Amino acid sequence: MNKNKKSRKPVSSDRGRMPPSARPAKDSSKNKALLVEGKRLSRSDTTLHPGRNQPNPRERTGRASSGKSTKHDRTKDQMKIQRRFKELESVPASSAQKKRRVRKEIIPSNGKKRRGAEMDMRDIGQQYGHLVRRSFQGVLIAEGFPPKILFANDALARISGYSVDELLKFTIKKLRAMIHPDDRDLFLRRYRDRLSNKKVPSHDEFRMIRGDGSAVWVEMFFSRIMINGTTLIEATIIDITERKNAEEQLRQSEEKYRAIIDNIQDGYYEVDLAGNFTFFNDAITSILGYSRNELRGMNNRLFMDEANAKKVYQTFNRAHRTYRSERAFDWEIIRKDGSRRIVEASVSLIRDAAREPVGFRGIVRDVTEKKQIQDIIRESERRYHNLYDVAPLAFVLWDPECRITDWNKHAEEVFGWKREEVLGRNFFEFLIPDGDRPIVDDVVRKLLDGRLPSHSVNKNLTKRGEVITCEWNSTIFHDQDGNVEVVLSLALDITERKNLEEELFQSRKMESIGRLAGGVAHDLNNMLTPILGYADMLLLDVPMDSSHLDSLIQIKDAAERARDMTRQLLAFSRKQVLEMKTVNLGEVVLGFEKILRRTIREDIELEMQVAADAGNIATDASQIEQIILNLGVNAQDAMPGGGKLTIEVSNVFIDETYAKKHPEVRRGQHVMLAISDTGCGMDSETLEHMFEPFYTTREWGTGLGLATVYGIVKQHNGSIWVSSRPNRGTTFRIYFPHAEGAPAEKTAPPQFEVITARGETILIVEDEEAVRKLAAKILQKHGYRVITAANGEEAIGIVRDYKEKIHLLLTDVIMPKIDGRSLYGKIAAFRSDIKVLYMSGYTHDVIAHHGVMEEGIHFIQKPFSFITLTEKIREVLES
Repeated sequence: MNKNKKSRKPVSSDRGRMPPSARPAKDSSKNKALLVEGKRLSRSDTTLHPGRNQPNPRERTGRASSGKSTKHDRTKDQMKIQRRFKELESVPASSAQKKRRVRKEIIPSNGKKRRGAEMDMRDIGQQYGHLVRRSFQGVLIAEGFPPKILFANDALARISGYSVDELLKFTIKKLRAMIHPDDRDLFLRRYRDRLSNKKVPSHDEFRMIRGDGSAVWVEMFFSRIMINGTTLIEATIIDITERKNAEEQLRQSEEKYRAIIDNIQDGYYEVDLAGNFTFFNDAITSILGYSRNELRGMNNRLFMDEANAKKVYQTFNRAHRTYRSERAFDWEIIRKDGSRRIVEASVSLIRDAAREPVGFRGIVRDVTEKKQIQDIIRESERRYHNLYDVAPLAFVLWDPECRITDWNKHAEEVFGWKREEVLGRNFFEFLIPDGDRPIVDDVVRKLLDGRLPSHSVNKNLTKRGEVITCEWNSTIFHDQDGNVEVVLSLALDITERKNLEEELFQSRKMESIGRLAGGVAHDLNNMLTPILGYADMLLLDVPMDSSHLDSLIQIKDAAERARDMTRQLLAFSRKQVLEMKTVNLGEVVLGFEKILRRTIREDIELEMQVAADAGNIATDASQIEQIILNLGVNAQDAMPGGGKLTIEVSNVFIDETYAKKHPEVRRGQHVMLAISDTGCGMDSETLEHMFEPFYTTREWGTGLGLATVYGIVKQHNGSIWVSSRPNRGTTFRIYFPHAEGAPAEKTAPPQFEVITARGETILIVEDEEAVRKLAAKILQKHGYRVITAANGEEAIGIVRDYKEKIHLLLTDVIMPKIDGRSLYGKIAAFRSDIKVLYMSGYTHDVIAHHGVMEEGIHFIQKPFSFITLTEKIREVLES
């Protein structure tokens, strides 16, 4: 080499960097420049001299340019553990260098004397050992391939589990064994590529097999260095096992977290503060209908309308402002396909390590079907409640402790209590009469035990204190454990029905008794007719001083009493024959006042309250008088110590509501006859039986007075209602249908003299022989020609054979084979001029409708007297 070459040394520029002219050639710069931490030493000396006490580069450069050599104190200029150098020397540049540029020459030194370029490779460990001895990072320097370890520090020995001496003696086989089988090929490839100066990553992670067989994770930083033309590989090795374990745990945690997030059916989302998606699971894509790529970074305002966007903004803003989670709020989203869905969402704030808000996270659940089902359920419940409230049944829900949990509007109407008044109350407290509580308690216990049918009929109380009858049908609902949870009872107020049933029963009972009474009366009248008739005839023939006169009078009186009883029976059974006329009820009552006053005791005060405008009724006036007489006498008996008897007549209009509750009453205008007393009154048992024939609570009387009244009223198409309480008196209210038209003119009864016949022929048809003979004898005695027949067929035969005129047919109404009216029709077919007079104990609707005589019909009631028969015969013949 020439002198100039020998004296040329690298010099630094005035900025502390090597000038281009002083830099090595491109192909040798990488090979000959020493590396520190994988960086070339072409950088400014500030890199090589870290620390606060580092001299100013310009000051050092100035000293070098002045020809003074500067040698820094070892403690200040020595590299740290990763630095590969002992000492930094700055020397003056040659005087021939233009612009006196200064460059740095970095020469390895042992601290005592300089060594030449011929440094022995075996001294490397000694040169570097004390620099890395205290390092916590393993350092390895190797030469060639297969690698030969030239240097290893104590940290590497600790990491590998081998001593430094063992490491320096490693063969390629041993070195391969120290690397995990899955990683050794990569390790050797990285080493070879770095040795060949190929571009490779600056570091890699490998698993190292320690001397005890355990595995550790290490991170290796490979550096290629050149020493005296020899290529070496320096590797820095860091034990990263703890970090890898932490990363694995984190990875597993993240995988678990992601698996949970991805597998839940609900959508999970994370958005930034602006509402842009940063993370979400697959469920979110399914809910919104967008792909992951489409949804990533998308703002949530893009899939909702303005109203919902405002709602969501307010909710997110509230979570941001209060730092509190918002849960279970609904909003409507618009899917990619334009369809709309309802989602239920939650939102909470995401905060960073400094606790500053950075976004939001939450759960989204598609509840469209749920909402639709809820809407269906609500609609169903609405319809149910509508039906529940409008149903004509009282719905009562109660628990096993008999506490009411619900009831509907109809229950309010039936029992009078509002829903809020009864909820939580025990129904025994207000629905069950005291006397019925033991019975109902037994029914409830058996019902809850499943030992009783669900149907029952009970007496119940209303808020007004009324006792009503209800029909109950109950259904028991059990919980999952089979215990009784609630009982639904449907109640129907059957008070009206029960009353109607009782009325119908009573009516049928009275009808049956009436038929019996009518039959008895018919037979009695047939027997009484000859008794009264012959008694009258004997009384006409017996002298006034005869010893038999008194006996005959007693016989007649007894027969007349029996006749009156049969008439009452017929009145009760509605079989008596009435001659109906339009009369003013007030006038009839006032006209009977004198007779009634003479009948009742003087200690009875009689008060008449007859309205001036009292209306007309169609009646047989004598029957109205009979009603007043019977009830007046009955009231007198109820007031043994005296009292007040009030008779009232007034017009009354019966409306539809009252008529529905009392089917025997017709809607419309009525005239009421009310008879009240201040007597002892009647109990419930007496009220139940008072109209039955022969029923009486007194030691005297026949028990036919009220029965007669009942029969007369019913025969007039009227109705009778009684209110009475013990010691509170009694009131009978009788309603007669109002009759249109003016009252009939009053006429005096016709007077006929008992005269003999005028040559008339009378045909008597009677199946009772005694009656037939009596009638024949009476008429024959008065000069009539008489023909008799025992039945209708015989009578027809006689009429056909009889050549002379027959003036009158006197026939019984009720006879075997053919009744009296049919008989007259057959005879009149060929004897058109014949007249007819019917006689009967009762007519059985043959010549009367419900006892009301048809117009133009002549009738005589059995038993009849001598005079009554002859007068009636004369009346018919001359009509």
